[in-house]
Amino acid sequence: MKISAKAEYACLAMFELAKRHGGPRPTQIHLVAEAQAIPSQYLVQILIQLQRAGLVRSERGAKGGYRLAREPQDISVGEVLRVIDGPLMVTRAPQPGQEGEETGGKQFREIWAEVQEAMSEVVDRRSFSDLVSMYEKEFEVKKGKNDRG
Repeated sequence: MKISAKAEYACLAMFELAKRHGGPRPTQIHLVAEAQAIPSQYLVQILIQLQRAGLVRSERGAKGGYRLAREPQDISVGEVLRVIDGPLMVTRAPQPGQEGEETGGKQFREIWAEVQEAMSEVVDRRSFSDLVSMYEKEFEVKKGKNDRG
């Protein structure tokens, strides 16, 4: 599986929105772009796609921006990856005439199917709330080391 740059940017944008979730105002695009080093024009396209999928919602006006449409614990990394890149695939469809068992292809397809299942399980069990918690723990550890140092 190869994760596209667009899917990675989408995950970073969702992560930033999850970090800011529950704030008094929506998060403006430029803040997400700056915090996660995402090109602004590209981010607009990504957020529109995430909005159409019901993962974010926009608020218009001078103080407008974006918010998560659901709680961060209810949005998985896998869901975002699928919205942007489609189904998570490590296999390719067998080509006509290449399906013969004598080539060993069937055995490899079984392995690839297991890899795909394991991959899906990992990205589906990780929510954006989990990622924010991991980030906050890491930040606290680094802060503690700097305070002692």
